Amino acid sequence: MKNREMATLLVREGLLSEERAHQAVEEAELSGYRVDTLCLVRSWVVEEALLKAVGRAFNSRTADRSVLANVPPRVLGLVPARVAERFRVVPFRLEAKTLSVAGLDPADLLVEDELRLLTGCAIRSHAALEVRLHEALAEAYGVPLPPVMKSWLERARPASRLDPDPSTRPVARPRSTGRRPVDERSSGNQSAGGKPEEPAVPEELELSSEELGQFPGLADLAVGAGVPAGGAPGSGIPQGEQGPAASTPPPRQAPVDDRGLDPEERLAAASIALGKAEMRDDIADVLLAFCRPYFQRRALFILRRDTIVGWRGEGEGVDESILRAVQVPVAAPSVFQALVHGTAFWLGPLASMPHNLELALGLGGEPTGGCTVFPIRLKGRVVCFLWGDNLDAGLRSVPLPQLRRLVAKAGLAFETYILRAKIRSM
Repeated sequence: MKNREMATLLVREGLLSEERAHQAVEEAELSGYRVDTLCLVRSWVVEEALLKAVGRAFNSRTADRSVLANVPPRVLGLVPARVAERFRVVPFRLEAKTLSVAGLDPADLLVEDELRLLTGCAIRSHAALEVRLHEALAEAYGVPLPPVMKSWLERARPASRLDPDPSTRPVARPRSTGRRPVDERSSGNQSAGGKPEEPAVPEELELSSEELGQFPGLADLAVGAGVPAGGAPGSGIPQGEQGPAASTPPPRQAPVDDRGLDPEERLAAASIALGKAEMRDDIADVLLAFCRPYFQRRALFILRRDTIVGWRGEGEGVDESILRAVQVPVAAPSVFQALVHGTAFWLGPLASMPHNLELALGLGGEPTGGCTVFPIRLKGRVVCFLWGDNLDAGLRSVPLPQLRRLVAKAGLAFETYILRAKIRSM
């Protein structure tokens, strides 16, 4: 929901005057804070009424400060700090296999999908005030508080309950253990002798040394899946016994979008980065970075059930918030249709079709010089599409062989990402 829409709702509900609503929207655009934050800082709307209004705006459940305080570490551990900070979400309750999560936009289904895959839980999203969410991120994960929010929080509650500078105290960050924390209400399976039995490891989680060689980042997750912990995959050498070379720091990796790299060098850098991806947005970052030197506009579209939706985008005239509103039915005629059914890639102008027009508008204008679209497949099934164009400048410098290999590697990275999630949820 945009700030202007939020301000309009507050006016309609009698919580804000027209004049103050106009001022809040202007300040939000300049400061980057949401309207609800500015209303709190200015003392224009009381917190309880504001939270209820935010819940109605998103047609969502809400999470107040009481549920975001003192979240159990086993719940926080389900969502890594880096993921929580990137998506501005805080998990706060686990009931059976349902994880309740507070966020700034509970209607963002792509974030909900990411959390579901990451945690192995059903996700129940809740709306939260921006200030309270940042407060929870600071207390739970050590994310620095913006000064305006820290100042308001110092005034809003007793100093004894607020550390004025989270960076000056040790933060109990949740530590990933490679498996989902055990629900305290269940003691698990036990053998006849009273000792807990180890859970059976599904065959699809068994990793070969060849697979670990392609994705070294999996080595530290493979304990319990039949792969030696530490050392080189399959080498049998315990961690810490590989000699002096093991402690030598690796050479600095060139950025994937370094314009000094040729396509093969850039592809090699992208391969390393894909192997380290911890979430879907990491994969998206690598794909967009690889395409940056070759395309004026880059975008990713994700296949969600029977609809192709805008996911990530950047470049000349691209507004990601507009791009994410694009929705193209899989069954409808569009540039995507043949790609879903097996075509390797698209290279050329967009045909005159209603959904292609919607797609061009979502990107900020039709690419008159043609475009490229590559499907990314996971075990033969399309999961997303990589788009690139140069508006009216043509596509003569596009490295097609390297792009085809890149999307194949991205498919493996998606598969690895899902495997990581399976390992964590065991």
